[in-house]
Amino acid sequence: MGSLAINVGKKLMFDNKGTVTIIVAAAMVALIGFCSLVVDIGNLFLTRQRLNNALDAAVLAGVQELPGSPDEARDKAARCFTDNGMDMASLTGVDISGDRRTITATGQADVEFFLARVLGITSSTVNCTSAARIDLLTSATDLVPVGIKEPPPGQTLEPGREYDLKISARDASHDDWYNYLGPGNCGLLDFPGGPRGKGSSEWREDFMEGYDGWLTMGDVIDTIPGNRSGPVKQVLDDRLNKAQDCNCYPDNYDRSCPRVVLVPVYVPVGEPGDDNKVRKVEITGFALVHLSNYVDNGQESYIKAVLIGGFAEGESDPGTPSGDFGCYNIKLVK
Repeated sequence: MGSLAINVGKKLMFDNKGTVTIIVAAAMVALIGFCSLVVDIGNLFLTRQRLNNALDAAVLAGVQELPGSPDEARDKAARCFTDNGMDMASLTGVDISGDRRTITATGQADVEFFLARVLGITSSTVNCTSAARIDLLTSATDLVPVGIKEPPPGQTLEPGREYDLKISARDASHDDWYNYLGPGNCGLLDFPGGPRGKGSSEWREDFMEGYDGWLTMGDVIDTIPGNRSGPVKQVLDDRLNKAQDCNCYPDNYDRSCPRVVLVPVYVPVGEPGDDNKVRKVEITGFALVHLSNYVDNGQESYIKAVLIGGFAEGESDPGTPSGDFGCYNIKLVK
């Protein structure tokens, strides 16, 4: 009996038949588990990224209709969402904030698993939210060195209306302008920074290429006295010649068109000097305009532009007091 027990024990200790099969089966379960992490979890993150990108594109498209058209903002966001390859059923909500400055879109997508089914996990759901907001532009770059007078209290700048950016030296119809900036000031501005001055070459460079510095609401800048009809005509002709191939109009424009420029809105600062000229102006906002007209009859030269409103590169500080001149900055906030 004792020898029988010993023989059985030896068989249990040294007979390996079936052990490899058990080990391989256990290893296969672990291997499939790791594969599911790579394949199924990777697919989960890919779906989340696609959903998030589509929502970002949707809110960035929709917010451009705010604050004026919230219904169109929702519709445009929905169209853009599906244009980015997502099913409309995945768009679970599009909301506009009470101040009509923020649009928020939410989405949901179900992801079916493949290898993870071996572990009993069949699917998962991803949820994403994106939001974009517009605020008044309070700091800007790429401006041209002319501007628009801020309207008197109780009046506003009107989109679609033509405004003077530079007036002539002898146009009696602009008495209001002369009273505003004083005689001899025709609306030319001297942007600060570097070895700059009131020379025509610096002014032409800023007008042709756009000012590469930054200006902020509340900044005080110098005026440039004089008409400078020749340099103004030359640089405006050069800029408009670059726009000859642009099919660009005030009501249907491309922001990259050379006719579309960003200008400051300003008010005079301080008391006029002995010659009754205003030497400095303060920036109170920014406006996007479409260069529409230039007339040069010697001393009778002026620049006109149509206010178009819209969006421009820059920064927004909601805490900075600002006049609403229809120029906004867009940013993702979620």
